[in-house]
Amino acid sequence: AKAMLLSELGSPLFKIKSNKKSGKGECFPNDCYSFLSLHGPFDNPLFFSFGMMVYIFQMMFLLLMVLSVLHPKWNDMSDMDNPGRDIFASIIPANSTPLVKATQFLALLSYIIFADASFLDVATSVETFPTRSAETTKCMVLSCVLRFSQGLMAIFVTLLLIMTADSVIEIVLNFAAVNFISYLDDVAFGLALWGKYGQKLEKEANRITNLPLPTCMTRGNKHTRFQCTLVTFAFPLLAIITAIIWVQASDLWLTKVLRVEFEAEELQVYNGCYELDKDAGIKGIGNKRHIYQSSDGVLESARFGYCIDERRWKLFWNGTDACKARGSEVAHSAKSHSFDVSTSFDEAWFSASGAPLDLYFIQFPDKTLENKCSSLDDGICNEFFNTFEYQFDGGDCCSRTCSHSSCGAEAVTEGFSMANTSGIGFPKCADPSMVTITISLENFTSDHDPASLAQRFTPEVIADYESALGRCNVGLSPPTLCNNYISNTINPSLLLECDSKTVLLIDINPNMSNHTETVFVNDGARCTINMQNRSAQGGIEDISHQAIWYVNFTIFEGDSLDNGTKILDMNSGEQGVSSFFRIPKCMFETLSPYYNDMASIYREMYQLQAVKWMMEDDSGNSDCRDKFFIDRFALSVMNFVAPIVNGNKTLWIEETPQCTWPETECYNGILYALNLASHDLSGVIPSEIG
Repeated sequence: AKAMLLSELGSPLFKIKSNKKSGKGECFPNDCYSFLSLHGPFDNPLFFSFGMMVYIFQMMFLLLMVLSVLHPKWNDMSDMDNPGRDIFASIIPANSTPLVKATQFLALLSYIIFADASFLDVATSVETFPTRSAETTKCMVLSCVLRFSQGLMAIFVTLLLIMTADSVIEIVLNFAAVNFISYLDDVAFGLALWGKYGQKLEKEANRITNLPLPTCMTRGNKHTRFQCTLVTFAFPLLAIITAIIWVQASDLWLTKVLRVEFEAEELQVYNGCYELDKDAGIKGIGNKRHIYQSSDGVLESARFGYCIDERRWKLFWNGTDACKARGSEVAHSAKSHSFDVSTSFDEAWFSASGAPLDLYFIQFPDKTLENKCSSLDDGICNEFFNTFEYQFDGGDCCSRTCSHSSCGAEAVTEGFSMANTSGIGFPKCADPSMVTITISLENFTSDHDPASLAQRFTPEVIADYESALGRCNVGLSPPTLCNNYISNTINPSLLLECDSKTVLLIDINPNMSNHTETVFVNDGARCTINMQNRSAQGGIEDISHQAIWYVNFTIFEGDSLDNGTKILDMNSGEQGVSSFFRIPKCMFETLSPYYNDMASIYREMYQLQAVKWMMEDDSGNSDCRDKFFIDRFALSVMNFVAPIVNGNKTLWIEETPQCTWPETECYNGILYALNLASHDLSGVIPSEIG
């Protein structure tokens, strides 16, 4: 053991730990920055490059450590439990255990009092920074600046790693890692002194160990400068860590409001907003988690809380202690050590019996949205929630996804380019899965126009009506008898329903002629449009009834008439109600290359029947992405053009793959023969077959 100690004391790596004094005074520091003080890049490139190489290695290591924490894409802080949105919240845990906080404070305190390599580098650069004299060289200044920058960077990295650590072991390991980097210049100098890098570096290292510092780099009050340097850094470092501990103890970095949505119908009574209860929480050392109390619209006693014994967040409905809520537990998270409930949002949740649950949580990025939590999924489309992140206000902004009785009420404020129009609709629908159809209103005609009256009433009835109207116009008849004759024409209501949901309900008038309205519907929606314009009472039409408007209108696919495909056109006087469906986008695009005018599919009854049959086929064999989709479509059209005449069954097509039908013969999935001799068919061969 004694021999090993003497060997260690004689090692160059041990000698570099202190700056010995020669007979002429204090010598240069035994590290690689002394090479930079004595040699420039031109007078001795080898020595300068050796010193600069070590500095670059140190700075690169430190920079990589900074990026591992601060860079938004490259950092490894993905499991951070801090719900805050500021830069500090993105790297610092929401809270820590008392052990971690004590270790953080103790580590910084020891780092300052027992100055390690990084603090010593800063102090040495201050102590040896050259004064203005003839001895001063640019290399001396450069060496001190580089030494100071490396030491300062190491101090910053140390603070950063201590702040962001969430365990005692991590703090100690980070502490040691930074010290290792700061000692690289000492280790490299020791290896050069030992001759590991060649004779030139060995001789120069030996010379440096005995080379006195020039007068311009020596100070008489070194201890004062050293102490001032420590104090200068001690106060901000301790102040920062104290401030972080204080913020963690406050509610600044806590989720204030959360919203939960369960898919299971029996648990939907717990859907809604939960707010931080500042007065309730789990007490005791290390258990500083908070309770979240249900807000309006949710079961009053429902709460989220943390059970320290089981290391789980729980949803329960009795009391304020999650660990005592076994009988009232609704759901619990996977095991978690986080201090904020938001961390559990990305983890699995289970029922009280342990069955996995399908649910999702919603967080709010600022106080404004937190205060409007109850407005989410309330049947009213709120623009601030109309984004994918909030599922387009919980579905309130589109007809297909809105599930409340008040969906779309008074949402229409402008219809067919007419301002101050009110009605039911979803003009703010932004869900990209929805598709558009456009309604174009054309000319309006009154049912009391001469041409319309002549078609429905005899000349004698019309003559009596015109005579009565004339007397009313000159005031010869009492007002009670003239109300219907001289009152304004009734404006009909346009009602569009798709997939049993109201898409648009609005009163229309002649001022809307030649204007359009675009609405959003589900892809492949089945719709009904109804012009509610009948004024006859009890089905009896009377010429004295108040006049009403009839309108011609057209419905197109898409959001404009220029590139839209016509779905249907009709007159509300001739046909008050009409049903139609929008061909799914995938089917439409697959069939388009085979038709010069896709609108012909909507016009031709047989093609439309074939599309509808394939849309309703849920076997998966009518998938528009199938490479044999066109074959199946052509066979379907042929069936509707030439159905089976005799018997109850008119369809010879089936939901099974077409190559398994008795009537077809295929090779490698390709149809090459069709035998319908066994069926009694009527009709013609459609053009789709060729």
